[in-house]
Amino acid sequence: MAPKISEEEIDDLIYFSRSGEKEEFFPLLSSLADREKLSQAEILSSAKDQGQSTCLHMATGNGHLGEIGCPMPLLFFANVASCLLFGG
Repeated sequence: MAPKISEEEIDDLIYFSRSGEKEEFFPLLSSLADREKLSQAEILSSAKDQGQSTCLHMATGNGHLGEIGCPMPLLFFANVASCLLFGG
């Protein structure tokens, strides 16, 4: 089931990833996962900007993988599983 995340919430996740603001990123990610009753990986894999960039793209592209990287392996495995199960 796809999460019902607002465009503003996605923008916030993307921004916090890009800027390395882990004090804002992790509580938002946790609250969205709790609210939607989904894993953090599912939230992360569905949070994409208009260019289809994810939090992982933004964190690595701006040198913040160390700050935001904790749940990123979850995103990697969620994306791999999606590709294997659904072909894309």
